Amino acid sequence: MAVAMLWERLDSIDPILPLWEGSNTKSSSAISVSTVPKRVAKYTRHVHAIALESGTIPPAWLTKLASPLFANLKRLRWDVPSNTVIQPFSSFVVPSVVAVRVHAAFDAIPSQDPDWDFLTALSNGVGAIARRCTALTDLELIWNGGPLLRTSIVDMLSPLLSLQTLRISTNLLASRQALFTLSKLPSLRSLEITHFEETLLYGMDLVPASAGFNALEAFSLDGPFPVVHDLLKSLPCCRVRQCILSMTGNTSQRHQRTAVDLLARRFGASLDALLLSFLGSACRPHIAHTTLSPLFLDTVLPTLRTLDLVDVSLAWLAPRSVSDALCADMAAAWPRLRAIRLGSAEAVMYPPLCMVTLRGLRHFAERCPHLEDVRLQVNAAGDHWAAEARSACVSVERAARAVKLDLATSLVTHPEGVAAYLRACFRTVSELRFGRNNVQPYVLDGRVAAWDKLCSLLLSDRAAL
Repeated sequence: MAVAMLWERLDSIDPILPLWEGSNTKSSSAISVSTVPKRVAKYTRHVHAIALESGTIPPAWLTKLASPLFANLKRLRWDVPSNTVIQPFSSFVVPSVVAVRVHAAFDAIPSQDPDWDFLTALSNGVGAIARRCTALTDLELIWNGGPLLRTSIVDMLSPLLSLQTLRISTNLLASRQALFTLSKLPSLRSLEITHFEETLLYGMDLVPASAGFNALEAFSLDGPFPVVHDLLKSLPCCRVRQCILSMTGNTSQRHQRTAVDLLARRFGASLDALLLSFLGSACRPHIAHTTLSPLFLDTVLPTLRTLDLVDVSLAWLAPRSVSDALCADMAAAWPRLRAIRLGSAEAVMYPPLCMVTLRGLRHFAERCPHLEDVRLQVNAAGDHWAAEARSACVSVERAARAVKLDLATSLVTHPEGVAAYLRACFRTVSELRFGRNNVQPYVLDGRVAAWDKLCSLLLSDRAAL
């Protein structure tokens, strides 16, 4: 049992090489055998998950074994780093595999033979998956920044009737029939499409899928407006419940409105959870925020109000764009809310007068009785909050439910009054977070001290987070 647990998951081939070399008189790179040595198989039969790197595998493992090295493998990750030797991974694809992840670097193609070696290895591997892995449920195919392909990588997936989750980069999705093929997969519940800025957009020519995606529940799309527009326009209406839309680059109000309108037309009847970002910072950490446009909330909110949402995350917002009145509007539109996260595009050191205050939180507390998770940067300055707390009125259902609060870099000057106001709104605060790391460069010791005091008042014996 101890051996099985120790070998069940491997992050590389390093533990296997000494066993292999010790079982043969020749070096591992020159071995010519037809079966896996018993000494090696004793351990490798326990391997259920492994991460392998192209260019590091002994050639004998790839072409000369009559039986699989990892006969009971369930999860395979194949990485192709920059400037490496391209090796096939199809020999590691066995019928027991249920999850495969292939990640290739932008310059995975050898210069002497542009794109052929890598595409051959990828096509052979995906073909082996389609033929052998009838139980495969999870597939990830990412080529970071590679060119748009005309090869039918996606078209090879049609035999995967058990596939539930697919994560893929746009360059591998460029064949005309790609969406049609995916729309016919009967078990596909989650589809995540990512575009890398190194991939040129010219030439994407998708045939729209007029129906299908019958099992799809979660959809994620990350890329610039042309990619977002073309893909959303090519999808049929389907019953997606969770959607992440992250649009990168400088996006105009017209582009934002168009994207959100398309999203609502495709998924609006069923959508529960929406994460909307027009910075894409989670996927593009190397792009400076100052070069990108924030979300124009007044532009997209008219459409968002028509959706019966339960979980809403909007990023990144200009602090001036979120007001108490706007929070009242959102609370009225989404009475079933369980989570609302409004991410600010900047840490606010000196709040503008028009910025949302604790009254914005009160609107959510009074109109959204199921609310459990809030992220909102507010202006909580002033000594009047204790007096205002006396007029707060929340339902019995609201009072019985604890809430987690993330107030980012909110300005708090009188923690006792703020604590009284928050207790009146939510009764029980189970977690309270602040953006401490964001204020460190500004040496705002007074603000941090006020946060600490507020945490001690609201959380009593709980540790401040």
